[in-house]
Amino acid sequence: MNSQIKILLQIIIITFFISCNKKEVSNLKNENDYLVVKLEKTINTDFEFDFRVTDFLMYSFKEKYPKYYAELRERPYNIPKLDSFHIVSYSFQRGKLLHDLTKNNYFESETDKLKLHYYLKDTTKMIDKKINHQVNAISGFKDGKQVIIVDTQGNNNYSDDEVIVFDKKIDIENFEKVNKLPIRTLNYDIASYDTIVNFKRKFQILPNPNHPWIHHLVKTKELRGYALLLKVKDYWKGEINIKNTIYDIAIQGENKFENNIFLIRPKTLNDNIGKAYNKNFIYYLNDTIKISDKLYKIDSIQDDMSKLILKKITKNKPFYSYRLGYTIKNFKLKSFDNKELQINDLSTKKYLLLDFWGTWCAPCKELTPELLRFNKDLADKIDILGIAYRSSLEKSKEYVKNNKMEWHHVYSKGREGIIRDLKIVSYPTFILLDDNRKIIYRGSGKEALIDIERFIVNN
Repeated sequence: MNSQIKILLQIIIITFFISCNKKEVSNLKNENDYLVVKLEKTINTDFEFDFRVTDFLMYSFKEKYPKYYAELRERPYNIPKLDSFHIVSYSFQRGKLLHDLTKNNYFESETDKLKLHYYLKDTTKMIDKKINHQVNAISGFKDGKQVIIVDTQGNNNYSDDEVIVFDKKIDIENFEKVNKLPIRTLNYDIASYDTIVNFKRKFQILPNPNHPWIHHLVKTKELRGYALLLKVKDYWKGEINIKNTIYDIAIQGENKFENNIFLIRPKTLNDNIGKAYNKNFIYYLNDTIKISDKLYKIDSIQDDMSKLILKKITKNKPFYSYRLGYTIKNFKLKSFDNKELQINDLSTKKYLLLDFWGTWCAPCKELTPELLRFNKDLADKIDILGIAYRSSLEKSKEYVKNNKMEWHHVYSKGREGIIRDLKIVSYPTFILLDDNRKIIYRGSGKEALIDIERFIVNN
């Protein structure tokens, strides 16, 4: 039995969990209403995170904030002689950067001034104190080689930092080569109310002039050639034991306020199962999760990211979610004949397979023969519900009729309802439900359909 099927069996066996205020752990109002999880930094590979919380683009502010960039050029010293160079930067606390730019009249656009109010959040009490929230680096060229010096101490002195030389371009898509790059340490500060918190992070650095975001940030091709990618390699990890089930918890982000992703999953799934499967266990601050038979809100993080606080909550209404192990709502749907149906009306068997598709979706059409065979071979165990999205109703009807797709079909013109609530973003998406509308598998594409078939055959 392959690893994915083992994972599915574990999900059914275990007791499953489902889906910035300052709060000191010692001052919780009623400690019985909270779970406090101790966290420690690690750089192991038990968890994989979305690149949006691990990969940070360092680029020159010369175009965007020319006055500020001119000041940056005056700060550094002990820079080796290079044929050309630019200072490239990344701020780990965007609100502080924007405040400082406003205070020093470095903004050149009203749009940036408006952004300031969005980014400040809870940092206002610290806003006038000088902190090292920004990482700067020299990105230059010498004799045809790219030279990088990261100011890892934040002291504007590059003589105490390593000179990194790249002889040739790095293929950012070659994950094996990128992962072999040396891991280094940098320091930055975060303002949190009346406290300045220092972070020491592990990172890799590499040239990345073709980053997909760089064209939105830097207009000229010449300046884009100096862009770097800073990849953080560490994250915060902890665990809790609830009714003899251990849950791993991992947090990745820049600070307690911004861009945090929480991965919370049973320790029985301790293999590196990859980013795609990890999506079933991703949460964000203030999300509600179910651990054992209780609901908790992801309430807050300690300033230094050393503790996560979960607050017990009570809900009088049933709690539904789009994640594995959760029950979905008994959605109201419209049939091709404009009749109102509900999920419970459409399944009399052990399983119900939801197939999200569209006539515009080539991968969906490619799997039609597999679905026809699937429906024939497993007819005694499963019903299928096709949910056509963003196609014209007439085209959907015609495709179903021409291909003899003899199972339930409904139509969703927009994202409201089942598409939105189950967070369907790729097509085809397959969601397997048991007879209580609990999600026991969700995935996309051919591999998902193969896994679902194997699971049903084995159960």
